[in-house]
Amino acid sequence: MAAAHGRRKNEIDVLRTAFWYAEIRSRLQAATAYEIETRLEPEAFGKNAYGDPIHRNKWSKYEVGQYAPSNSLATRVDRLLPGSKSTLNHVLWQVLQMKYAITANADDWLRKLDPAIQQCVFKFQNYAVLRVPTSGRLLLSLEKRAGIDALACLTILLRESSERAENLRSIDIAQAIYRMLLVLGHTARFADFIGVIFNIYRDRIFPLAESKGERLELQNVDFAGIVQLLSALVRRIEPDLNDETTLIRTTYKILDGRYGFELKFALDPPISAKP
Repeated sequence: MAAAHGRRKNEIDVLRTAFWYAEIRSRLQAATAYEIETRLEPEAFGKNAYGDPIHRNKWSKYEVGQYAPSNSLATRVDRLLPGSKSTLNHVLWQVLQMKYAITANADDWLRKLDPAIQQCVFKFQNYAVLRVPTSGRLLLSLEKRAGIDALACLTILLRESSERAENLRSIDIAQAIYRMLLVLGHTARFADFIGVIFNIYRDRIFPLAESKGERLELQNVDFAGIVQLLSALVRRIEPDLNDETTLIRTTYKILDGRYGFELKFALDPPISAKP
């Protein structure tokens, strides 16, 4: 992603394109952008007027997020790899853009998330669908479903809390986001992007969390180093680990203090009083 340059300056557009590319590469088990292009766009290869082989070489630009794919290309790829377009256009990227007010969009965005996440945040009451109040129980339910949809949901809740000046739960939500980023940071889907994603959250999202003068103090946090430490701890606890569900469950056990509260407190995000 660091190689992205040129006209596309929006860091979220860079991220979502590179994230989309990485999912496609993983699902195709492709080694290079060239291989992906030969398999998904064989018509991109041809010869010039002199008979020399040429190709458009677009996919190397998608790899670093330099250009976003056209809607027609994303749709075409989605027919071959169902769900890939929803990754490119995921709610999370809209929420992180900070362009649109949460109050006007929160419910619509939440309804685009995985049904399991929707079941956590909506309830049926008197023939109506209502939002569930943010509580410790809700945050725990979302943590159990760690993934891009749960992360998007938590981010919506924190932005919503800030926009409505309902800050009593904002630190709790921010801590849940921080924990989930640590958990996702050593999963296959997020590992290559967690540093960039954390920086976006540090600069845009975590500053929204404030309660009684307290806030998360993350400017000097070595997040990548903490992710590496957690990964090593998980492998030590589960040396034969071979599935992501166990990885996520074990990581949360560490963060919850099941392997020692000193370790838990060392991994908790630092909180300081607002100057």
